[in-house]
Amino acid sequence: MRQRTIWALLSFPVLFTLFVGQVDLLFALVILWIGPLAIPLLLAKPQVGFVVAPWLIRAFGWRGLWKAAIGGVLTLAVCFIIRPTWIFDWLSNTPSLAHYSVRDSSLFFILTAPQKIVLPFLAGLALIVALFIPRRRRWALTSLFQPLSNIYSVSMLAVRFGPLQFGLSWIAFALTGGDIYSGAPMFLVALSLLFMRTPKLRVKRVFENRLGGSRIRG
Repeated sequence: MRQRTIWALLSFPVLFTLFVGQVDLLFALVILWIGPLAIPLLLAKPQVGFVVAPWLIRAFGWRGLWKAAIGGVLTLAVCFIIRPTWIFDWLSNTPSLAHYSVRDSSLFFILTAPQKIVLPFLAGLALIVALFIPRRRRWALTSLFQPLSNIYSVSMLAVRFGPLQFGLSWIAFALTGGDIYSGAPMFLVALSLLFMRTPKLRVKRVFENRLGGSRIRG
């Protein structure tokens, strides 16, 4: 585990995340250890929510998801109280998918042309991954099609990084010519994790106690 931590810290996505102060990896770790009550935080980073959603469905069950949904509704209610027009202000200033696709580091850019299928495709993929894909492959598979991804987004998978992922992350960055504002093929890192055996991660018993003493399914 210590060696994996070193490889993760030296990989480009994690280093860049620390350098620019992004929170994708932090949000993912918060959900992993705190549980469904942390999900409302993902309203600030819905692209992170897409990656972890299938794992959450299997890990917490419908009861845990209801808790998360209630927390999310309350969070949104507070936002509307503070600024009733926030959602319209946000939508009016949101760039198009084509604009975002320039910075995509996942395979999501292939969906920017047939935009009508984007939401059905993402919803269907999340459901299929939740129901049929083994737990240790879920985050890697959803990361491949993570919407609005950036050059640091794959840092969410850092807990499974090894020397191969370390090397691929720097190769992907090198292929951009050092341009951090253009998309890098960081999906290579997710692909490597999808098709290789990775050791199981142990979850602290206190985490299971937060789920009511039940075992995590999947």
